[in-house]
Amino acid sequence: MTSGPVLVVITGKDCIDCCQYEKLFKQIQDEIFTNKTLLHGKEIKMARVIVDDVPTIQARVNKLPEFFFYYKEMGYSFEHDYNAESVGLTLSKIIQPAKPIKEYSEFKEFLDKEISFEQNGHKVVAIKIIAIFSKKDELQYELKELKKTASHFAVYHDIQFALITKESLIDQILQEKSTLWFPSYMRSTIILINRKGEEKKFDPTMSADQLQNLILLKGKDIVEPLSIETQQLFRKLKLPVLVSFLDQDDTKTFQPHLKILSEVGKKFEGHMAVAYLNQSRHEDKRNSAGIFHNKIPALSIIMPSGHLSVPYPEDLDITTENLNKFIKSFFEGKLTYFEPPAKNDDEIDVKIEQREDSNTQKTYQNIDL
Repeated sequence: MTSGPVLVVITGKDCIDCCQYEKLFKQIQDEIFTNKTLLHGKEIKMARVIVDDVPTIQARVNKLPEFFFYYKEMGYSFEHDYNAESVGLTLSKIIQPAKPIKEYSEFKEFLDKEISFEQNGHKVVAIKIIAIFSKKDELQYELKELKKTASHFAVYHDIQFALITKESLIDQILQEKSTLWFPSYMRSTIILINRKGEEKKFDPTMSADQLQNLILLKGKDIVEPLSIETQQLFRKLKLPVLVSFLDQDDTKTFQPHLKILSEVGKKFEGHMAVAYLNQSRHEDKRNSAGIFHNKIPALSIIMPSGHLSVPYPEDLDITTENLNKFIKSFFEGKLTYFEPPAKNDDEIDVKIEQREDSNTQKTYQNIDL
């Protein structure tokens, strides 16, 4: 295999969807691979793998087609919807995970301009991280940890990194931001700007693992619209997710319900994530979450694995008090888990069973409920 960057497309002999992606494969080669600015001057090759011929790969692939990008001895899988623009942005971000900023005008643009995109009908605002590392602080190892973190988040379109190492630019920013951004007696700092535009200062000497966890915990909103990007984020946090199916066009119920979700989200922040889906676009997902009634809003707790869920009782009013009690019972292991049936035409019975999740109880036993 070539030592340069390679985009591997995994397909299957019986994969009907793969045939529909042939146009996309050609578009990537014609439009993305030839865009040297987007790919930062890198030459990328594409390889095809038929999963039926490689049993070891077949066991690891969740869906077809699937993309893997190999760059600098690391492999990156794509978990978002495939289109040429999205693939191009992901490749660009993997090659250059932290945008280098040299001029003050570039800094102000990155700081002030909202970075957002549409996904599943939702507007997703990116979390921004500005890493400032001065040679005078002698943080060479910490800078490597920062770059490792940026590479870790390279496939996340909603997490954007910028890196500043130019001393004259650091002087300008230090004069403007002072101790609001910089720790005492340091010229280096890490600033996170969450989806609401709020700034949070991090210690630049922390490890990559510490920084990754802080970005996930401090960057997200209390209540997030559920998308592929936020699902990735929740999986990284290994948190159960309270998901609400609601009607965003119903002005009478939407905002009051979001207020309830926000109050509950604040109480359980760091222990449970809270998200919502637009009912009109995702009605088909209700059953897999254990919801078999037609009420809107409808709620269910999805376990970190994504397979088990705990639906909120149909006959119980959705209030802050009731929802807090429901979540308290969940953490105490008192609720019934719903498990979707296996995808087998002969198996039609829905499995609902009581389970004691010892890991969940152990992890959350010290929560102040």
